[in-house]
Formats: sequence, C-alpha cells, structure tokens
Amino acid sequence: MSSEAQKKRHDGQSKLTEKQWAACIDYFDSSCCYCGKSGKLTKDHLQPLKQKGELEIANVVPACASCNSSKKDNQWLSWFQKQEFYTKDKAKLIQKWITFSLSIKELFEEEPSESEMVISKEVTKQIAPDTTAAIFWLKNRKPNEWRDKKETELSGSVDVNARSQEIKDRIKGRLKDG
Repeated sequence: MSSEAQKKRHDGQSKLTEKQWAACIDYFDSSCCYCGKSGKLTKDHLQPLKQKGELEIANVVPACASCNSSKKDNQWLSWFQKQEFYTKDKAKLIQKWITFSLSIKELFEEEPSESEMVISKEVTKQIAPDTTAAIFWLKNRKPNEWRDKKETELSGSVDVNARSQEIKDRIKGRLKDG
C-alpha cells in the first residue's frame, strides 16, 4: 500500500496487496470504473470505511479523484445511479468485479517466506577500473606494444672506458678554468 493516508485510515492494516491492486486496475482497463476517465486513479471503497468497509480486493475499485471525492461515504450503487455517466453496463461490470475478485482472491495469497528477497530496483553503477588491472589487460592484449622491457639491438662496439675518461677530462678542465 503506497499511500500514508490509506494506512492511517486503516490503522496500518491492509489486505490489499500491490498485485491485487494492479489486477483491479487491469480489469477496468486503467480507467475510472465509474466515469471511465484514465489518468491518476485512487482506491475507492465500495462499502465505505464508516460502514466497516475494509481495504481488500473485493471492496476496492479504481476511481478518479473526482468520482472518489464526490462519492464520499455513500454506498457505491446508490451514488452511481444518480450520476450523469451512470450506465447499467458499468454497474454490471463493477458487480462482476466483486464476484470475480472473490473467486481469484486465493490466487494472490502467498505464504510469507523469510528467505525470499524481493528486487524492487535494479541499479547499474559505474566504477573506475583498477590501474594495475588496466596495465595487465594492456600487456596481455598487445604484448609487443606494452612490454616492461624493450629489446634493443646494438651494432658495433661501444668503448665505455674511453667515453668515461673523456668526460673526466672535461670536468677537470672546467674546474681549472672556473
């Protein structure tokens, strides 16, 4: 039950489940059972709360806010027959709903299960990749381009000692000049 006002009027007790309410709306083609308007629908009690009407599948029909507030605490049929949009077909449809809802009531009753989790919302989160994982992915994907060590070939010979002696001589020369 989504409405806080409904919960207060029924002392937090409700025999009407969301599945039952959805079935009720489907039965009346997502429109007001009285005037036929579609749009935002409210739960209208066929037997008013003041006359001990409960919030259960056989006592609730979808009604637009205008019809629901106009009906107030009246019995549905006596109020409905006084309306301009009253037709016998619509009244029969409501009566058929009452009979039908009583016959399918057991289909909606479920045994409570503590281990069953109800998924109410699915969320997809974007997470930044791990840097190390990205490095390994690149190394495995293109190993020739993303290697740690580059292989280089040298042709000819390099005299490391001669080069280091040349550098030492330059440094000594600068120290003397400066």
